[in-house]
Amino acid sequence: MQPPSFLLYFKTLKDPRQLWKINYPLDEILLLLLTATIAGSEGFQDITDYGNTKLAFLKQYLPYTNGIPSWHTLKRVVEALEPKTFRACLIDWMATLQTALPQHIAIDGKCLRHSFNNHAKPIHLVSAWGSQTSCLLAQCRVAEKSNEITAIPEVLALLALQDAVVTIDAMGCQHAVAQQIQEQGGQYVLALKGNQSSLQEDVISFFEQQCLERFRFTEGRWAVETTLEKGHGRVETRRCWVVEDVAWLQERHPAWRGLGSVVCLESERVVKGVISRECRYYVSSLVGCCAKQMGDYIRRHWAIENECHWVLDVVFGEDRCRVREGYGAENLHMVRQVAMSCIRGYVSGLSKRVSLRRVVKLAGWDNLVMGAILCAK
Repeated sequence: MQPPSFLLYFKTLKDPRQLWKINYPLDEILLLLLTATIAGSEGFQDITDYGNTKLAFLKQYLPYTNGIPSWHTLKRVVEALEPKTFRACLIDWMATLQTALPQHIAIDGKCLRHSFNNHAKPIHLVSAWGSQTSCLLAQCRVAEKSNEITAIPEVLALLALQDAVVTIDAMGCQHAVAQQIQEQGGQYVLALKGNQSSLQEDVISFFEQQCLERFRFTEGRWAVETTLEKGHGRVETRRCWVVEDVAWLQERHPAWRGLGSVVCLESERVVKGVISRECRYYVSSLVGCCAKQMGDYIRRHWAIENECHWVLDVVFGEDRCRVREGYGAENLHMVRQVAMSCIRGYVSGLSKRVSLRRVVKLAGWDNLVMGAILCAK
């Protein structure tokens, strides 16, 4: 049986070991890491146990002449792999899964919570996520959360943004970020919070005044959309206002060149008879975008949380992983990204909907399911 095609994209990953000391080839280790992660393994001992149990299955793809490495050996290799090259291989492989250029890109940060040690804080990663194809598009490591501001331009530089809409939370609400997105041919929708206090105050005051005046001074240059959603024991009503009358705002904040509209999203939730309201504000370069479409962009931003970060933490146990030394935590994060994409490729080909958690269990029990996942596109 032919080795899984994903291994071809990791040929450039340099083996950190001395050539004459290699008893377990790197491609065998990578296949072991992937299959064990797909089956729900969370640490190096889990991975070695899986390999010893499924050695006959793994030998269908690669020789495994010396069997499965001990978890100590596996740990040393993974912690020594150079993550930048690993990440470049991962992104190249992910690019083959894209059926079209992404129309919406969500950028957000994630903390590997238990990756800290006595000498370093937890690892923070800034990722770009294609919401339509549920694929990782780019990623950059930062020292800590406050440094996400400097990492966002690096991530943007790795992306093809032509005709794409980029959404970022308040951490990325910087005029330099907005300018870079437009220079690369994209459009932006950025969340407003206290880090842009004067801009936020102006936008909030504007919407409060316009709501009182029923938007009569912005006739023809505003739109509103109301949606109702029921689920998870609550009823939620969302209203999205989009106003393109922003010339006055550009005069007050000249650094925000290319500003096309401001947005207010009001959420009203009813949970067990208790009503709560929240208003969130955004600035955007989009012009002529209806309120429904704008609301969809804002809502799709949460795909990176729901489809990526939540899955990594809950399905693959990333928050529980206590690998801390070397590059181990960062490299295992990328293995989980590969595993998540392989499983999604398999699930997309099924005739009925199956949860990712259920597929992880099935893959660990049934070699036919694991084989189908490895071959999925």
